[in-house]
Formats: sequence, C-alpha cells, structure tokens
Amino acid sequence: MIVIYVLVHIAGGDGEKEVLMSTYDTRSSGLNNDFPQLNASLAESNLHALMSTVASGYVKLLKRAVLPELDVPDRYTIRDLQVLGALHESPKPLTSTDIFRRTGLDPATVTRSTKLLVKDGYINSHENQADSRSRFLTLTEKGLDLARDYNAKCEELFASKDLAIDGPSLDEIQSIERTLKTLQNRVRILKLKKFTPNRR
Repeated sequence: MIVIYVLVHIAGGDGEKEVLMSTYDTRSSGLNNDFPQLNASLAESNLHALMSTVASGYVKLLKRAVLPELDVPDRYTIRDLQVLGALHESPKPLTSTDIFRRTGLDPATVTRSTKLLVKDGYINSHENQADSRSRFLTLTEKGLDLARDYNAKCEELFASKDLAIDGPSLDEIQSIERTLKTLQNRVRILKLKKFTPNRR
C-alpha cells in the first residue's frame, strides 16, 4: 500500500501557497521506487493549482486597484482589458484564437470581450481572406489610448515602493512564461484527447 501525504496551506486567501508532499511504500517500509516520477506528477498538479491562485489574485488586485482608474463603462472587466493588452503587444493583427492562446482566457470569454470591444469602438474587425471562419482584430485609436492607459496603470501599480518584496526580473518572468506555456500545451493536449486516468 502506498501512502501519499499532501499538505497545502494557503495564507491570506490569495497569498502564499506551500505544498509538502511525500510518498511511502508500506509494503517495503521504504521509499517507493516510483517516488521521483510520482513526486514530479504531484508537483506539476500543485503548480497548476498555485498558478490558478496567483492568476486569481492578480485579477482581483487589478480589478480593485486599476479598473476604477480607467475611463470605461461599468460593465467592463479586467478580462476585456487583457484582450486589449494582447492586441497592443502584438505587432500584427490577431484572431480570437491568437488572443486566447496569448492570454489564457477561455474562448467564450474572448468572443464576448471582442464583440463588446468592437461594438464600443475599441477594436476593428477585418476579414481574414485566408480563413473565412475567423477575423483579424486590431486596435482603433480609441482602443490604443485605453490599452496604453491600462498598461501605464499596471506598471505604476507593480513599481510601487510600498510592495514588501521586489518583483521578478525579466529573465525570471520569461522563464516562468516558458514553463507556463509548456503546462498550457500539456493541458490542451489532454483535453483534446479527452484524457481519462487509468484506474487500478
């Protein structure tokens, strides 16, 4: 019998998350031979949970500290501004599929946001001659102004001297981004395969 102990502690709701994991094979009174693989799998699972907590915390923070500072209708959300941010960062037009891959937002959210932003004049929608099922999206001047304002407010927030710890370096952010993209691709593949774990 393999006994697995997992202790998860979340401080302050959206704060730190500490994970303690161990595995012990009671049949041999020693560590299981599968310990490295099993531990890695648990670590990946808990990393997904941790990043979900971090992402939720960021959204709540931006909603509280940034959104009220912007000149947008009350119905707008941080996710709408994330769509604008993705278009602002891209040197070329994007499709809705490009946006949800860049932002991690689900396709339904991206579709809702783009329709709203097009209707309110923040985004232009252009025909995609290579694929009639999708459309290219670009910022209007109005959308560009809002995206710049949003980015400036975010930079001001995270550059605050009131923060107790320094933020990650650019190299650290890029390394985390590469890891998250790898995890995102793994989850996407498992979803496409309708993955069902083997049951013993």
